[in-house]
Amino acid sequence: MDVVAEQNPRLGDLVSARHADDVVALSPNAVEFLEASRRQITWHGRRRRAIIAGLALAALTALVMSGVAWVAKGRAEAERSTAQFQQIIALSDSMRDEDPTTSSHLALAAAHMRPDSDVAYSRLIATQGVPLANTLRGHTGPVYSTAVSADGSMLASASDDGTVRIWSLGEESGPTRLGDPLELSSKYMASVSFSPDGRYLAAGGGDGAVWIFDVSDHTAPRRVLDRKVFATGAVHNVRYAPSGRLLAVPYDDGTVVLVDTSDPTSGSFPVVSVRGHEGAVRTVAFRPDGDVMATSSDDRTVRIWDITDRAGPVPLGEPLRGFEDVAHSVSFSGDGKTLAASSDDGVLRLFDTGDPRKAYPVGVPVRAHTGGVWSIAFLPDGRTLASASWDGTAKLWDIDPEERYLDEISPALTGHGGGVATLAVTPDGNTVITGGQDANLRVWTMPHTRISVVDAALTKPSVSRSGTLVATGSYGPTVSLWRVDEAGEWSRAGSVTQPRPLGGAYVCALSPSGTILATAPTSGGSVQLWDVRDPADPEPLADPVPLGTRFTSALAFSPDGATLVTGADDFSVQLWDIADPARPVPWGAPLTGPENLVRSTTISPDGRSLVVTSADSRIYAWDIADPRAAIRTEIFGGHDAGVNTAAFGRDGDVLVTGSDDHRVLMWDRDAAGNFTARPTALRGHSGTVYSVSITRDGTKAVSGSDDGTIRLWDVSDAESMREVGGPITDTGVGRWQVVFRPNGSVVAAGGDGVLRMWNLEADVVAERICHSTSGRISDILPQFDLPVPGREVC
Repeated sequence: MDVVAEQNPRLGDLVSARHADDVVALSPNAVEFLEASRRQITWHGRRRRAIIAGLALAALTALVMSGVAWVAKGRAEAERSTAQFQQIIALSDSMRDEDPTTSSHLALAAAHMRPDSDVAYSRLIATQGVPLANTLRGHTGPVYSTAVSADGSMLASASDDGTVRIWSLGEESGPTRLGDPLELSSKYMASVSFSPDGRYLAAGGGDGAVWIFDVSDHTAPRRVLDRKVFATGAVHNVRYAPSGRLLAVPYDDGTVVLVDTSDPTSGSFPVVSVRGHEGAVRTVAFRPDGDVMATSSDDRTVRIWDITDRAGPVPLGEPLRGFEDVAHSVSFSGDGKTLAASSDDGVLRLFDTGDPRKAYPVGVPVRAHTGGVWSIAFLPDGRTLASASWDGTAKLWDIDPEERYLDEISPALTGHGGGVATLAVTPDGNTVITGGQDANLRVWTMPHTRISVVDAALTKPSVSRSGTLVATGSYGPTVSLWRVDEAGEWSRAGSVTQPRPLGGAYVCALSPSGTILATAPTSGGSVQLWDVRDPADPEPLADPVPLGTRFTSALAFSPDGATLVTGADDFSVQLWDIADPARPVPWGAPLTGPENLVRSTTISPDGRSLVVTSADSRIYAWDIADPRAAIRTEIFGGHDAGVNTAAFGRDGDVLVTGSDDHRVLMWDRDAAGNFTARPTALRGHSGTVYSVSITRDGTKAVSGSDDGTIRLWDVSDAESMREVGGPITDTGVGRWQVVFRPNGSVVAAGGDGVLRMWNLEADVVAERICHSTSGRISDILPQFDLPVPGREVC
């Protein structure tokens, strides 16, 4: 190129002087050729660079577009996931009453889908209040009868398919079939009944035949009575007497055949026929002592019989009438003093059978179902009745022990694909089995979180420091005491009964040690201290302490149990030295300040602060480190209406209050003992907040209202307090009175006289759903066009 540069300086630098003599002149054509070559090289270089730049730009554009598409895809998936989550929550809510089992599965799916969702968590916690069903399949026709052995280990079922099946209820993994079905009738099998010792199973069929099997070997029943017909027509509900020495067999022709089963291995079964009805006899029930029998009939009557003389049963009194359709089922309560009867018009009736010769109706007949009620049974508690109907539901009913009226316990047991012909109850009352027109059995695990206490509204429960003793007052004369074991099982430990307060209730407070109980009527006037070291035998420690109250009943113990706070009059409170609880002595003068009625008092866990709430919309606080010289402390902020309740968390640095203004407020205590309300109120209730409680660590609060709801709040961060999802229940009656137990579970007393409990550990609640049901999320979600999760929840 030196030559080129020499001939055309534009094509290169000048050559060095030492080469000047060697320069060779090129022809114009050669120079032009070389110039053209240089231009071509330069053009190709520029073109190559342009192509590379274009490719880089295209790659960058593609990268940007793929990022945009990825973001759009992620957004679309997030929106789709949110929509699916919201649909699952909505379905769970809508099906809670219609099908509580499926509703609970959907709540569990939602919690699995979004473990950090407050909404999903609250729905999951709420499932503890509903019954759950494990579906047993095997029959090919409607199930007409079910029976449970006395030890609760076996279930028998009779079906329209002509078979009887035996199932195990004792397996940890859930109910399972035992052996092959017993194929007995070409028509249908109408009923089954276990002998009290569980060794024998009787069965009756639509062809009038009766069988008795020795089921000692559960998988290979042995016939001891084979296809015996005692009267004309179909057999309905066979029943063993409590002694096991008698089997009642009701027939279509109005006869009840009493079969002597005292020696079943002999093959001899003497019988006595009982006649008195003018229509088919549907059901027989024995009083628990076995001396009295009740029968129900198509003739629309119920009869009661004295069967102490097995050879000659005699009717007691006149037939019980008033039924407007077939009297289908009867059942005695555990004490034998109440007889329940159902009819095909869906009505339930109760009769007093304290004197079976003079039985009479009690309470008010209830149209319990829209279809015929074919099966009823008392639960072991004696005050709960179960009913099964052809309207597709089974229901539970609470029975007022005094007035004996029926109050439905929701939700109903639903989910059968048609009528429910039969039900049975396990001996512990924790499980109800229903048989349906859909050929399925449903084994219902009842909520362990519900205890019927009294027939009146309850006041706020009081819990000992250990959580093992709980006291409940009520709008009645009784304050009940309860033991709670390590597994969370409740049992009645004892009670105290006082004169019924006029127009009011009894409130109660347990000392932290659980050894002293204080009770006071809401109508004021006194406080009574009780020694409850033996809860089964409470003893008054002294005469009631007179107070100047007329309309208030505030009570609170100090953490060491040495100080009690009561009302002095309706506008002041008194501290009492109860180091000797048999001789309470006032600590100084009453503490004054409230300008309206005192509504509640509470002492902080460190014993330093006393807080009093008042109907004047304010709270009042004192430093009571020295209870003889209480010092008033300052309050900053507050409610807009009467303050009903207060509770401390942590060592006393956190306070929660509830008010007539429908709000819950959180307060912080400073070093001087003053209280300042956090600026953000907790809103959600649409009614008066009557009770609040807070966990010991001060992170969660719970509130109960007369709007029927109990709400849970996360108060761990003062700057971001919030409700945890929706209410954990919205089925309350009257004023919910709530308190945390030390383990963090919620105890709530209702206006219906029932205690309810909620465990707040999601894993424990999920385990209950998985253990008590047979459905799979992968089977349930596709029914609603929802995607199946990557793995099973249970």
